[in-house]
Amino acid sequence: FDIYGVTKVTPRVYGRYFFRPKSKSFLIMGIDFFEEESQKNLENLIEDIDVKAFLTGNNMIIGEGVKEYLKNNFYYKNYKFMTPKGKFIDVKIAKIVPKETRLLANDMIIMPIDLV
Repeated sequence: FDIYGVTKVTPRVYGRYFFRPKSKSFLIMGIDFFEEESQKNLENLIEDIDVKAFLTGNNMIIGEGVKEYLKNNFYYKNYKFMTPKGKFIDVKIAKIVPKETRLLANDMIIMPIDLV
């Protein structure tokens, strides 16, 4: 690695997803959960998550701000994301990020990298 102190790099995809009806956007992070370091970080962040079960379907982990927004718009268990091709992907809310991470993860949606 060329940057002093950097010993490992983990691929990820990120961007903002725009919710048109309310002019709101959230940060979406696509992470490679098959990569060992990403899996460890997720397990440290959310103690009771079963990573294998999380990866078996279209699942997401969301921050408190995302949870409140979805709840206020009657999305309690899942959300249908529109793809750039105009198709919809139904994604289940698997977990909520702990409130202690609100400063960093309030508006965050975490999904497997291949789903994003």
